Amino acid sequence: MDKIFRLVYISEADININYSDLENILYSSNLNNKKSGITGVLIHKNDFFIQLLEGSENNVKELLAVIIKDRRHKNLQILKEWASTEPRYFDKWSMSFLDSDLLEQTHPLIQQLITDTLLVDLPQVADYQTFFSSISNQQSYTA
Repeated sequence: MDKIFRLVYISEADININYSDLENILYSSNLNNKKSGITGVLIHKNDFFIQLLEGSENNVKELLAVIIKDRRHKNLQILKEWASTEPRYFDKWSMSFLDSDLLEQTHPLIQQLITDTLLVDLPQVADYQTFFSSISNQQSYTA
């Protein structure tokens, strides 16, 4: 089985971001990610973005370079990168999206990431795997 490269980052959403901006992000993500073989999820919560990207290492890093230049993100921090032979979490979605839909009591990692953006002790890969696997199995998010 081929290895899938995964990358998780957190960024602050621009203060002027609106619903139209989020729709544009999702539209362009769905269009471009299909071409690049990238899947993942974008979470918008409490004025932060948390995103998991999965695909080939080269394609994911090329996309990250584009995201870093995007005015809608600031203070982007890469939290974790890893390769895995596990199946993709979001193989059916070029970009899944959750907007404040995750409950902290159900997914405590999300609150940890948001409240401590200067993470000193980063979660382990297993924590990310558990978190993203659990949200990929929810039926409440949109593609």
